[in-house]
Amino acid sequence: MDPSQKTPSTQDSLGPEELAQRRQQEQKILKEKLQEEDSIREKKLQTDMVELFDHLGAYLKGELLATSDDYKLLEQMNQVAKSKYEDMTTMAATLVRHMQELQDKYQKYQPYLAKIDEVESSLTELEKTCLLLDEYTLKLENKFKYLKEAKRLPYKKPPLQSL
Repeated sequence: MDPSQKTPSTQDSLGPEELAQRRQQEQKILKEKLQEEDSIREKKLQTDMVELFDHLGAYLKGELLATSDDYKLLEQMNQVAKSKYEDMTTMAATLVRHMQELQDKYQKYQPYLAKIDEVESSLTELEKTCLLLDEYTLKLENKFKYLKEAKRLPYKKPPLQSL
């Protein structure tokens, strides 16, 4: 039986010193129980805190790994872009070099091209002259045929065509 649960008749028979001792003992027992509960709470709190920090550490590690992976991917993308830009720079330099070579060749052949243009103009003029000469020859031929016919036949008036 718990000493605090004694019947009132027993407590009345105790003297003031015994009552004080009993109260001290009860307070001591209560204090020990409270300390024991505090100890249990502290151990639970410590366990919970360790678990919290473990989970928090795992979370932060995961976040850092994800960030690290993002940076690695970004670095790879930058390397690919750098490579593409280097290729484009090389291609542009090659194109500039080829364009310069073409420009030099064009300048080199420019006198020949000018002569070709002159020959073309001359040929165009010659062609026009040939067409005029052909027309004139046809007119002469027609006139000659007319005159030949006129000798055979009695006199006819020549057609009105100019030479």
